[in-house]
Amino acid sequence: MIKKTAIWVLFAALSITGCKMMEPFIAKPTVTFEKMHLQEMSLFDATFLFTFAVHNPNPMGITIQRGDYKFLLEDAVMASGTVDRQLSVKARGSGLIDLPVHINFMDFFQSVNALALRDEMAYDLSGSFDVMGFTIPYKTGGKMTLPNFPEISVKNLMISELSLSGAKMNLILSVANPNAFAIGMDGLKYTLETGGITLARGTAQNISEIGKNERQDISIPVEVDFIAMGRQAMRLLDGNTAPYALSGDMHFTVPGGGKKTLPFSRTGEMSLSR
Repeated sequence: MIKKTAIWVLFAALSITGCKMMEPFIAKPTVTFEKMHLQEMSLFDATFLFTFAVHNPNPMGITIQRGDYKFLLEDAVMASGTVDRQLSVKARGSGLIDLPVHINFMDFFQSVNALALRDEMAYDLSGSFDVMGFTIPYKTGGKMTLPNFPEISVKNLMISELSLSGAKMNLILSVANPNAFAIGMDGLKYTLETGGITLARGTAQNISEIGKNERQDISIPVEVDFIAMGRQAMRLLDGNTAPYALSGDMHFTVPGGGKKTLPFSRTGEMSLSR
């Protein structure tokens, strides 16, 4: 008991005097990277948890006071700082400590369109932890998957009224969210063409939040004037399907960045129902 108490007194005294005097008496703890976990993500920002294992080879417990970090995306500094993280590690034991890092993708990309064109990016994380007077560095890196933007297509064109002078229809747009998190959209502007004729043009607003990996249909009333467009428009709507070209802009609110738009385009074959 006296021997154990003496060790603790010696360790406490050396902790106060600093790591230079401690080095001959205790072994330096080590820090190894364990994993990266996505804590939260949106289309424009994300919070990642980096988990590290702290190994203590000494016959008495140690405490981590804090850690600092620098996070880079393709050599560009995206985030840096110091976090207070208290962790006690028992004698000759190990413990895990999480380091949260929040990044805004728009700090790197000059436009939403540039972000939408990328699937993944290389990252590097480096820094150190303060452990009982020791500064223990760490470094890790890898590939980071970027969010995917919604995919918009024409699901159906429902013709409710058809006459020699025109038609009344409901344009059903399908908005797919390919991400593992819900997304919000302020609205969209669209133009629908078929056979070289502009069939509809307008905006859709008040779009509900789209759940993770879900698809949402948007119904838009459309009226077509055959007299203004010509008889070709009537002939295009006479069958069961028709080729289409859909284009426009999606509207978003970026945290800290205001209103942003992202162009979209899609071609395909749409079904016509009555």
